[in-house]
Amino acid sequence: MSGTRRIGRLGALALGLTLLASGPAAAHDDLDQSTPAADTTVAAMPSELDLEFTATPRAVSVTMLDPAGRPVPLSQPARSGSTATVALPDAAFATGGYTVSWRIVSSDGHPVGGSYGFILDPTAPPSTSSEGSVPAWVAPAGLGVLVLTGGGVWLRRRRPRGITVFGVSSELGTHPITGRPHLSVALPDAPMTDLRNGDDPCSSPS
Repeated sequence: MSGTRRIGRLGALALGLTLLASGPAAAHDDLDQSTPAADTTVAAMPSELDLEFTATPRAVSVTMLDPAGRPVPLSQPARSGSTATVALPDAAFATGGYTVSWRIVSSDGHPVGGSYGFILDPTAPPSTSSEGSVPAWVAPAGLGVLVLTGGGVWLRRRRPRGITVFGVSSELGTHPITGRPHLSVALPDAPMTDLRNGDDPCSSPS
């Protein structure tokens, strides 16, 4: 009885090792990415379709249907490694949704297929990548900095360099140490009035 159990355990272990070793090879090839990409909107029909698979398939077949469900005449796929390129006809394409269907013989010999769709809309803005794009807040912030800088330059140019009021002259400049705006006041060479004695500086002398 113990010998039978031992043989059974060895058989299960061998089967498990076989399945583990064949696991990666059992993974079929699949579509990795395409141009146009799936579920996107393009403003103009490209001159060709590019389909890139996860591995190099043995054979590739591609078909495409227009918005009315009619097949679009395609050339035979040109293969380069794991990528298949299909040239589109030089014709007018109707606005609407297009369906691309592909079928391959996987590198492990199994047939695999799938489909995806994209929309042709000439009024759609051209798609752009998010890399290197400028955030929306940069333009208003830059405009604010420009306004503040320009305003500072204007004020610096328009500020009065000197003024004299009631014999008291002043000069607006820049402090030589701090670099900040500095107001210098020159008092007239005349006796000061002592207000503590009740003298009125505005009264004329008797």
